[in-house]
Amino acid sequence: RNAIEELKQQTQQIITTLNNLEDELKPLVTSWEGDDQAMYRGVQAEWDQATKNMALLLGDSGELVQSIHDNHSRDERRSADNWGNVRAR
Repeated sequence: RNAIEELKQQTQQIITTLNNLEDELKPLVTSWEGDDQAMYRGVQAEWDQATKNMALLLGDSGELVQSIHDNHSRDERRSADNWGNVRAR
């Protein structure tokens, strides 16, 4: 579970860093006009979508890792129980 929490935390840190960068660029962006501003806004929209996709992918990966962990733990317990029932003759 520690790795999953770390994955979630790293994802949030990436999003926070990108948001901070966007905030720092605002004064510069507002000085642009016409095609320059339109180009930036288009690229920024692509970045925003990519960030959302990344967060979804990492979230799904975290859920998958958790599921694998849970299944492995369950199977390990079952195997231990089965071996516990083996008796020498």
